[in-house]
Amino acid sequence: MKPKFHKATAVGLLLAGLPSLASPLNVTALAAPLNSTVDADTLSLHLARSGCHQSDCPDTRFGVDIISMYTEPFRTWLYFLRWQSVCGCHKEQVFADGCRSFTTCTGRHSVCFDWHGGRGHWIDPSGHKTCWYLSSDYICRQTWLAWPKIEVACTW
Repeated sequence: MKPKFHKATAVGLLLAGLPSLASPLNVTALAAPLNSTVDADTLSLHLARSGCHQSDCPDTRFGVDIISMYTEPFRTWLYFLRWQSVCGCHKEQVFADGCRSFTTCTGRHSVCFDWHGGRGHWIDPSGHKTCWYLSSDYICRQTWLAWPKIEVACTW
């Protein structure tokens, strides 16, 4: 009796002979696909690679963002301000208003992300205020992100 030929077995054997395509960043696969409406002009390639598996470092070119994650046990959204500076990467929990004052190795900073209004600002230790228009979107099913899209004049 002749053995049965299975297409899946043939494809598996064919693929087994090919070199594996491993990520140069050694990251895990995304748990969910990225939402294609995310503004790619203001996000780095790293965001596309980190997806649902975010670290303490923001993935935006401005070095600051707000990330929100839905937590199943509590059935609520938790919000975190993430920033990168000469002091390294940091992640601090914030309220839904997106505001936080904190002290780092460079001094006292104040940040507000009004994602409902589409604007945000950062006040550094010298009192200089930097303002942005914000974009926001889901980067996977239970993770939402707001990030600076463009720097603008501070009129608020």
